[in-house]
This record gives sequence, C-alpha cells and structure tokens, in this order.
Amino acid sequence: MIGDVEGDNAFAFRGIPYGVPVERFTESRLPLTLDECGDERRMANESIICIRKTADQEIVGEEDCLTVDVFTPSVVYSSSLPVVVYLAGDDTEVMPSARLAADHSVVFVVVNVRQGALGFLSHNVVSASEYPRRSGNYALGDLVTALAWVKDNVVHFGGNPGAVTLLGQGSGASLVTAVTGVQAADGLYHRIWATGGSGVLTELSLEDATERWAELVDKVCLGRVSRDCLLDADAAKILSADEETSVSELPRAGSQQGLAGQLTLDMQFLKVNLNHTWQTGIKVPIVFGATAGSAAGPSAHAELEDWNNTATFQQLVEGALGSWDNQLPTLALERYNTSNNWIDFTSMVSDIRTVCPLLDLANRTNAPMYLATKQRATEFGLVADSTSDIAAIFSDASEDAFNKNMKTMFFDFVKKGESFSGIKVVENDVKNVESLENCDFWRESNPLLVQDFGKVF
Repeated sequence: MIGDVEGDNAFAFRGIPYGVPVERFTESRLPLTLDECGDERRMANESIICIRKTADQEIVGEEDCLTVDVFTPSVVYSSSLPVVVYLAGDDTEVMPSARLAADHSVVFVVVNVRQGALGFLSHNVVSASEYPRRSGNYALGDLVTALAWVKDNVVHFGGNPGAVTLLGQGSGASLVTAVTGVQAADGLYHRIWATGGSGVLTELSLEDATERWAELVDKVCLGRVSRDCLLDADAAKILSADEETSVSELPRAGSQQGLAGQLTLDMQFLKVNLNHTWQTGIKVPIVFGATAGSAAGPSAHAELEDWNNTATFQQLVEGALGSWDNQLPTLALERYNTSNNWIDFTSMVSDIRTVCPLLDLANRTNAPMYLATKQRATEFGLVADSTSDIAAIFSDASEDAFNKNMKTMFFDFVKKGESFSGIKVVENDVKNVESLENCDFWRESNPLLVQDFGKVF
C-alpha cells in the first residue's frame, strides 16, 4: 500500500478497499482468502464517493465504492492512537485531513457506504433468492464490514482498534446510530458522536418493506418486476426513481416521507426494533448533535427568490402549517420572528425535521445533546448550516472561538471519553440549558409534527 506524505507526520492513504467487490443488493464482506485481495501493490491516493442523488437532484459518484481513506500521523505499530471512523452525509466536501490527524494525534478513517435505494432497498424479488429470506440494510452491512476491516488493519496505520469512535454527520449520523442495534458490530466501536441524523429511525418488516418500495421498483422495471431487472438497471435510474419528500420544506398534513434510508428488520443485521434495543440504553457513550439551520439548502419555492416578500412567505407558512391547525401558522410566525424570513423559515424546518426529533431521541436514551448555533457564510446565506459543527471540528482555524469549542468537546470525547450531561448550546461560548424552547413549542402545539415528520435518514 502506497500513500502520500502531506507534511511532517501527516500521511494519507486514499481509496483502500475494505471488502471484496459484490453484486448489487448483496451484503458486503471481507476477503476470505489472500487471493481475493490481489497481489498488486496498490497506489492509494484517490478518494471516491458512492453514487448518490444530491440535494440538487444530480447523480454523482461511483457504484463500485466500498473503500476507506485513512489519515494518520504515524505508521508505527507502537503508536496505538485513538481512531475516528467518519461517515459523511450529503456534503462530501467537508472531510478530515492528514494535518488534522497530526495536530490531534488521532487516526481518521473515512468510510464509503452505499447510498439511497442502493443501500436500503428491500423487496421480495430480492429476498426470494436469499436463504434465509432477507434484503435491505446494505449500507448498514457496509459499515459493519468496514468496522471489521478497521479492527484487523488500523494497527498498520498507527491506530488502536480498542479505541474507536464513530463520527457521523447527516445520513452518516443516522447510520452510526442504527448500528447500535446490530449485535454483529458489538465490540467494533467504543464511542459515538452523531450530528444532524434522524431522530425517528424506524424499521419495516420484509413484507411491509416490499409494499413501501413497490412504486420505485415498478418505475424502474416498468411493471415487469424481477431481480434481474433490478440488477441490470442503471444505478442512476434506481436512485432517480426515489421521489423523496424534501426535508428542506415544512410538512403538510397527509404528506409522506421518502423511501431512501428506510431500515428493515432483516433478521441478519437488525433482529429487533431499535426502540426496543434502546429501552435498556445504548451500550456505548453517545453524543447527539444538531445545527440550528440544518435544513438550509435548495428550496422548491421559486416564488421566494426574494425572501423579503413577507406576504408570500407568510402564505407559504400558512399553507403548510395551516393544514394541521388554523392557529398554528400565527403562533409559529410569532415565535420565529427575527425579521429575516429565510432564517425564520429555515429554523422552523430545521427544528421540526431534525433538532426536536433528535432531542426526543437523546431524552429517550439518556444521552447528551448539543445545538450548534454559530452562523457562517454559505452559498444559501448566513446560517448555522448542516455541516457547520463538523466543519469547525475539521477546521485548521482553531483560534475561532466556535471552532475551538467544538474541537475541545469532540477531541476530549475521543481521547479521554469526557462527555457532558443534558443540553448544550454552542456558539462563541458554551451554554447549558434545561430545554430547547422551540422544541417545547412544537411538542405542545402538535406533537405529531415532530413525531411523524422528522427526517427519515
């Protein structure tokens, strides 16, 4: 394995396969023999991402993508440094670096897993060829395979396989949360930091999953549904066929969630309901996090190119929230009233879809949670966007107060196991709070909004 030297004690190894190539809708696995590993010395210097549909509805990435990138300050076996396994969400630009690994004396392992329908589709035409019958959860299986690879191999990169922290953002956070219900992963990780994930992770039976995915499968196979059709179809066609409900919009009564990210009780990785598993608590220390503007992104509302048009903005809120209760739009507009319509809208959606469901999950599992509120300049405006906390942890600008706070919290957790209790609001300072008042408002106004319309994954 040949990598890159990116500075003093800063080494990068990119694009390392962690499993053998597998057929679509087949579980990933480690090689069984040395022959399956190949005998060529590999140049590990190119990162790839798994094929996915972006928030802009573009298809990017590669289907043959089960690789890791490793960033380390040491390739000495005696180093035994803490390991951070990172799973990104939609933003694949915000990543750790070899310099960051060197500055904080940790080994970063960035894991690619299958995305969207390619990572989660469960249908009886796929299950029928498996014994015992099962399908779905391929992305979850990819993570378990990658963690097994880390256990066997991270020592070669100066890492300690007995000190592994899972770090997930967005859908990556949902995945590292879900893996707590996978017995096969027990002992492969020791701490979890999950930010911006789903607070309403649910699972379907194989029968219910078939019904849930039926529309997508029919669309891909044009009514002639078969396993061969799903295996032969263009990957972009499968991903594009999933018409998800945008989590950047306010929910309307009667609307449905998208399919991507739906977990299945497959009796292989997930054998019991996650909420049942969590009744006795999560087995390892976990920290949940969210950002105040996590929903900031492309909007379907072209009529609101000018967010200063308050009348149109109010009509949008009334049209969505009024489907639940006639008084709710008025109450919401009174609460979210900063004089910046775009920030108010983004904050409403972020709280309903992400922040408040995660707070409920943290309360149910007796876990701490933080809310990052520091705004930064983005292509969408000045906002605490979905990756602002992760960007702060990965940043080189440690003199910034917010960055310093996030780094201190995270690396103390990784290296010392130091966490906190309750809720923290993190900006240029760190405040302990009893509750998040906006979440109290939604819970009292209409509990179903948070309970049923938190983002799926």
